[in-house]
Amino acid sequence: MQPKQSSIEPNKVTSNQLGKRQSTMKSLTKLAIAVSALSVANVANAEDVLRKTDDTLITLGTPMTGFNRQLSRPVWDFGGIFGPIGFNFAFGYNSEPGATTPFDLTTESPADTILASGFDPAYSSLFDPPALEDQNRRFMDVGVIVSGDGTRAPVGNVQDGAPWDATRSYPNEDITLGDWMKVRGIMTIKCDDEGGATLNIKARNLVVNGAYTMWGVFERDFSGDGNIDNMAPSALGGAPNIVVPDEKGRGSITRFLNFCPLTEPTLKIVTLAYHSDANVYGAVPELGLLGYPGGTTTHDHISFAVNVVSKVLPEG
Repeated sequence: MQPKQSSIEPNKVTSNQLGKRQSTMKSLTKLAIAVSALSVANVANAEDVLRKTDDTLITLGTPMTGFNRQLSRPVWDFGGIFGPIGFNFAFGYNSEPGATTPFDLTTESPADTILASGFDPAYSSLFDPPALEDQNRRFMDVGVIVSGDGTRAPVGNVQDGAPWDATRSYPNEDITLGDWMKVRGIMTIKCDDEGGATLNIKARNLVVNGAYTMWGVFERDFSGDGNIDNMAPSALGGAPNIVVPDEKGRGSITRFLNFCPLTEPTLKIVTLAYHSDANVYGAVPELGLLGYPGGTTTHDHISFAVNVVSKVLPEG
């Protein structure tokens, strides 16, 4: 889904508004810390919404293996022409010699399945399939940009290379499905009196020292005829929208928004996406038109519902 510039007009932020939003951010941080201490055995099947009022939404995240997909199953019904649309963006590594096609992840996939890059054929309606060499790569072996001409290549761990070598940050280990699905998070949205909002996400069990970005997925009218005809991600709160988890896999991000998501029904979900290539791309989550569509280098890890019809993910 190739994002285009949002049609939402920015609001001017006065010094008074900025002061209010800074105060709101401090309050949200305290609230999120308190709620994040809750023990949640299975976020995917828990009651996600912890609090919802006219101006506040506090909700838990759902572990994902794609856009609106968890283990190849739809998570939410978006309603309208989209329903439970979605795509797989994480796959199981196929260790057969010479294999270029990874396995789809399902509820039957073992917890020790190694995650790999791949391409959902359903995504071909938006982008051409990537090169075979960019599929079925373990996340730790996905190529990173190593030269000024954009050349990509797998690189080793920082502890194994010379000080000047292109390397990945520690620990750069294989990521298993079991570890991936342990991700947990909480999103807090607080709308203000000026028509804007403050959004905060706190997450744990992310990929240690990994590269993440935050996206809002909107319904859009790309044809300009006044009818919704597409969905596209936007760098919610503006670029940069980067999160780098600490050595314990904890990460957070706070952004000021120029609209209230609770009164903007076109915003469907908010997502933290992992970049297995250690690269980020400004105001777009992926370089689909350059041969790197979702699933090859960008992988939705945890998502938060904002305006959906219902959660359709089966229990278990």
